[in-house]
Amino acid sequence: MPPARSARPLVTSHYLANTDPGTTYGQAPGPGLQRKLNGRAGTCTLPAGWGTDHKGFGRCRKHFGNAPNVIKAAENERLSAETSRALEGFTEFTEVTNPVQRLRLLARRTEAWMAALEIKVAQLT
Repeated sequence: MPPARSARPLVTSHYLANTDPGTTYGQAPGPGLQRKLNGRAGTCTLPAGWGTDHKGFGRCRKHFGNAPNVIKAAENERLSAETSRALEGFTEFTEVTNPVQRLRLLARRTEAWMAALEIKVAQLT
């Protein structure tokens, strides 16, 4: 029979920074994800994506950040954040009082864009 393993926890420097036992999973105030430590008080304080190709998003290398599914999840997180930033100003709309007038304006703008794009295509060919 093999000898019994020691029950002492693995402790490294990045585990020691935050020892608040009330800390939970989720997005931290800073750029990193505060992952709960297994069976111990505190959370990981490494930045999100530390030691991986997806820096700034997803889990760090010490918390399976290089696993294929975690890499996909980090890419989805990055795309979601990028999309949210790009669409920030498009959520505020003014009320349309005259829909026919707004449709005419939209049609004129569309015609102008089509003309501009036709000129660009002609210049490229």
